[in-house]
This record gives sequence, C-alpha cells and structure tokens, in this order.
Amino acid sequence: MRYIYYLFCSFIFLSVTLLIYSCSKESFTTSDTDNLVELRSIKCDGAPMSPPTVIDPKSIDGVCCFTLKFSPAYLSGTPYQIIGFDSAGISLALAPNGFCVDELDVNNELYCCITNTASSITVSLNPHDIDIARCVEIPLPCK
Repeated sequence: MRYIYYLFCSFIFLSVTLLIYSCSKESFTTSDTDNLVELRSIKCDGAPMSPPTVIDPKSIDGVCCFTLKFSPAYLSGTPYQIIGFDSAGISLALAPNGFCVDELDVNNELYCCITNTASSITVSLNPHDIDIARCVEIPLPCK
C-alpha cells in the first residue's frame, strides 16, 4: 500500500511539472549571417520608443522596401532587428524576407525589405550604452 502512495505522489508531481513546463514561453531562434532572430510570442519586449520616420516606401516583387530614419539619440552602429507580423499577429521571421538585422548607418538610417504578407513590423534597437532594448510596432510602410 505504501508503494502505491509513493507512486501516486510521483505521478502527481510529474503531471504538475509537465503542466508548468508546457505553459512556459516558447521561442525559436535561427541564424542568418551570424545574427539571431527570435520568433517571439509577444511583439515588443523592450522599452517603448518613438516611431522612426519612414522614407520612400516601395512595393517591389512582393516585398515592401523602405528606409527608416531614427533620432540622433541612436548612434550609428546601433544594432537593429525588424520582424514582420501578419494580420493575426503571427511572426513572419522564418518566412522569406520576414526580418532584417544589421546596424544603423552613419545617418541613423536603415534599409529593409519585408514581405507584403506582413501587416505590421516591430523595430527593435539595442543601443550599446543602454541596457534596455527599445521597441516600437508600426504598420508595414507600403500598406
């Protein structure tokens, strides 16, 4: 009888552990040109920032190409990550032209092409001198 009690307690403990583990945030990373892009379950996970200025958006061959200009507060060389999201809020990071990663140029600008199936994009900046990433969600500029 005592063994059944221990077996039952072990079963309950394992069930609760599996339940908690299955509810944890899932993420998937992929490597592209030595940069990591996270497939997030939330869109922006950094401190909010002002939206950048969109310059010359053009839709070409199923992608939306645009330039974003940022405040001089963000220095050239600041790493950025742009991820497209569809209308249901699902990340397109793993889709062709679903994301862009690089660093801001000397004019605090970046150039990116995101698939036209995206309805919005998240723009994340990770300044070297600040511990908190900055993030903003904006509509896809070509829409």
